[in-house]
Amino acid sequence: MWDETNKNQLTFVLAALILNEKSVKITEEALRKIINSAGIEVEEYWFCIFERVFSEINIVEFLGSNSQVTKKPLETVSLPEKEEKELNKEKSESNSGEDMGFGLFD
Repeated sequence: MWDETNKNQLTFVLAALILNEKSVKITEEALRKIINSAGIEVEEYWFCIFERVFSEINIVEFLGSNSQVTKKPLETVSLPEKEEKELNKEKSESNSGEDMGFGLFD
């Protein structure tokens, strides 16, 4: 699942988020400085690619927020008792192990 390309991309996205949080313009030099200081080795072409990507988008707008985590707790939603029983019944019926009629072991 995690190949070298995915790791490189994640490295640059996280570096860009750190730079954004510190209100530093996302440039090739800034990306290089933060990634090298973390001791992560990436191919040279990634710096140019991601500088272009982050120069064309506003990372804050892209994320859809002002980059601040809200402290509001998540609310728990519960189903009415009748719906919950029906849902549990459907689950048990679908997992009952009945013959599907494929004749796989006939």
